[in-house]
Amino acid sequence: MKKKSLKDRLLSLSIISSILIGIASSFVVTYAAIINKFVAPNNLQYAVSGYSAYFASGQGIDTDPFIINESDHLRNLQKINSLGVFNENTYFQLGKDFTYEGDALLPIGTDDMPFNSNFDGMGHTITNLVVNGANTRDVGMFGYVGINGKVSNMILNHPTINLTANTAGDYNST
Repeated sequence: MKKKSLKDRLLSLSIISSILIGIASSFVVTYAAIINKFVAPNNLQYAVSGYSAYFASGQGIDTDPFIINESDHLRNLQKINSLGVFNENTYFQLGKDFTYEGDALLPIGTDDMPFNSNFDGMGHTITNLVVNGANTRDVGMFGYVGINGKVSNMILNHPTINLTANTAGDYNST
């Protein structure tokens, strides 16, 4: 029996390693597909009525929407939306005209966590709204409204959108 050369042994080892890596990869892909099919689609549906303390009133449903009457309510909407709690069955309304005060608002909704709810301004006006839009593509009071989201019937009087140079590296804003 002829003894294999080092080159032949390395080639055999390389082939065996490639086969084992391929088998392991197929298990990983299969596992990911199973997780995606059976676990991911089971989206949690949060009881949004528990968030009523963050707004003037309301339960967040179409017949009793969350009411936004001041700057803090609007900031609460942005913060809670960024957690992915609200969906297309969550409703918001402006309850009155108000002047925006305090810390600047970050955009409501991003491409990572879009605003997919319903916002009806009821014809009310928000005066002097300030939005900080640094390091994001999603700029404005509503930065990114998803396919299931709806924003309507409001007026922004003298809004300010602050943009600074982007440092995130994957898009430009100045």
